[in-house]
Parts: sequence; C-alpha cells; structure tokens
Amino acid sequence: MDGVRKYVKRHSNGVWYVRKYLGTNPVNGRKMEAYKTLSAKDYDGAVREAAAFLANLTKNPLVPVGLDDFIRAKERTRAPANTVATYRTCANYLRPFLARIRVRDLSTAHVNEAYMELLDHGAANGDPLSSATVRTVNAFLSAAYKWLMGQGLADANPTDNATLPPKDVNEAQALDEASLAVLLDVIGAALANPSTDEADVSARLIAFAARTALYTGMRVGEVCGLRRSDVHALQSYVHVCGTVVVVRGMATYQPKTKGKRSRNVAVEPADLAAIRAHERWQDGLFKARPTSPLVSAHGGFLSPRAVSAAFRAMASEAGLPDWCHFHTLRHTHATMLLQAGADINTVQERLGHASASTTLNTYGHVLPGRDREIARQFHATMGLVQGTP
Repeated sequence: MDGVRKYVKRHSNGVWYVRKYLGTNPVNGRKMEAYKTLSAKDYDGAVREAAAFLANLTKNPLVPVGLDDFIRAKERTRAPANTVATYRTCANYLRPFLARIRVRDLSTAHVNEAYMELLDHGAANGDPLSSATVRTVNAFLSAAYKWLMGQGLADANPTDNATLPPKDVNEAQALDEASLAVLLDVIGAALANPSTDEADVSARLIAFAARTALYTGMRVGEVCGLRRSDVHALQSYVHVCGTVVVVRGMATYQPKTKGKRSRNVAVEPADLAAIRAHERWQDGLFKARPTSPLVSAHGGFLSPRAVSAAFRAMASEAGLPDWCHFHTLRHTHATMLLQAGADINTVQERLGHASASTTLNTYGHVLPGRDREIARQFHATMGLVQGTP
C-alpha cells in the first residue's frame, strides 16, 4: 500500500486521483500513463481505491473476455437495447479471430488482419461482411478499448491507426412496378383470407406488416411496435413513437425509435380502412386493448427478425428478386415519393431520418430530372456550334 501513496494526488477542487507513468507503448511509441479519478472522500480511502486500480494493471484478459466485460458495463449503465444487441453481434464477429490474443497484446496489425478476414468470410455462414458492417465492428472495438483503457486494462487503442474498408455506396434498391404489382396481389390475397389456420394467420400478419411499411415507410421494428393507440383516425396519421427489439431472445417494446424522435406519418382513408379491418380480425383472436400491437395474433409483440424472415419467404415464393427484404418496402416508399415530386425535407421527416443529407445520400440517385437541364444546355450549345440555335 505504501508504494501506491506516491501516485495519489488531489486536484484543487478536492477530488482525489491516481496517476502512474508506465513507460513507452510498443504499438504507437507514445508515453503510457495510468490515470483514474477516485471517488473516495479521504486520503486513506483514495489510496485503497488507487491500489485496487493499479492492481488491475497487471491483469491481461483475453480480448473476448474484455469485450464481454465492456458490453456488461454498457448494460449496467442502461445503454439502448439496440446498441447492446449490435455490440454483441460485433463481439461475435471478432471472437474467432481474436480468441487467443490478450487485451494488452492486441496490435493494429492484429486488428487489420481481423478486418480482412471479416471482409472475406466473416458471416456465420462464411459469407463476406459488407464494408459498412466492418466499419461498425471497428466503432465497437474502438469504444471497447477506450473503456478498457479507463479500467487500466489496456495501454493504448489498437484501432486508432487501423485500416478501414471504404464506405459502401449507399444507394437504396426499390421494387420496380411489375414486382410491386405482384407483391400487392399477394398482400391483398392474404388480407382477404378469413381462414384461422396457423399458416394463414401468420401470412395475414406478415401481409399487414408489409402493407403498413410500404404505405408509410416505417422500419420493421417500428411496424412491430405500432399499437392501436398510435392510430389517430380523426387527424389521419399514425404516431411512430416506439420500436421492438430482441433482448435475450424476447421481443421487447422500446418507447423510442431508431432516430430517438417520434414522428407523425399521414395516412389516407384507404390505409385507415385497412387498419380498422385488421383490428376487427384481431378482435376475433384475442381481447385487444389500446396498447395492443397491431402486428400480433395473440396480443404480444412479434420479433422484427421473425417478421423479416417471414416476409423474405413470402417474397421468394412470389418470385420477387432475391435482394428483396422487408427494408425494401421502406426504400420503395421513399423512392416513389421522390419520383412523384416530394421534396427531400418532407421525405426525411416522414422516414424519421436524422438529417436531410441522410435521405439525399440514400435516395438522391432516384430524384427525377436531375440532368435534364444539363442535357438541354448541351443540345443548345451544339446547336450554336452547328449554326442552328
């Protein structure tokens, strides 16, 4: 304990802290320092707390253990469930490639090699991961190492100089008119089927979820979280204020959207009629309450993953393109709005994007007539060259 006392100091504001220099980091050549603000109120308590902190410096857990500790710490601080789920997925991607490396021994070279492996065959089935996914993994690993450094378990962040893949071109892919007509026929048939057989009930639920997403542009989690009380028929809009996430295998309602802001999405009388018809169908299956989810046959929330998977099966059976998934409905909604002349800001608000730039980057390629004026000017110039203005 006496050896610790020389590292314990006190700020002018009365807060105790510990600082110990640890030499030069072999990864980046920078001077290493262990530092921590202490919560103790007196000197002796600060020394004990500092001793425990410095004792951790001799610990060097395996990387997967350190990543799991970071995720548990985020859970204890009540990080959003979606964030925690993403962190777990990222940790699982990294686990096979970093399983035998210790936290303090992880280098930038190790990180770069892991990212290359992920790009080649990082998915569970051996398929490559996208550049966007690998960049998300890097953001997770960077955050984890910042936390590990704060805990005295890491000396440097090996992601600081990591080589990242280029950003994917983020152009949305929408259904063409022929494919959309096929999908609408499938949805219409499923919604008109009065059968209470399990398969038909499931098909009707997925059809209603798909119709809702197609006509409102909502995300799958938002569709799964839409409740009866969120439908405002007199003002002709649905209030998008929550989402469903999977927490430890359970579909759980979360009272905020991905963008952390609620929004109102206008709907037409035909949309309200479809919702009311669906509610009447639900009433024959269970006793619904105002807070009951619309995408449900038993009164509980459905998993967005399950809904997405069921839609993929429905789309495949209908002969739609292999790339068609539930989020394609949102892309199709936005694409058709923009092609019809809707302005970017209105579409941004309807989709719940954080900024108009996100909408423009995703859907800018479908804006009509972006080069028509240029074409006209070119032909006018060519006419002058040929003497025929």
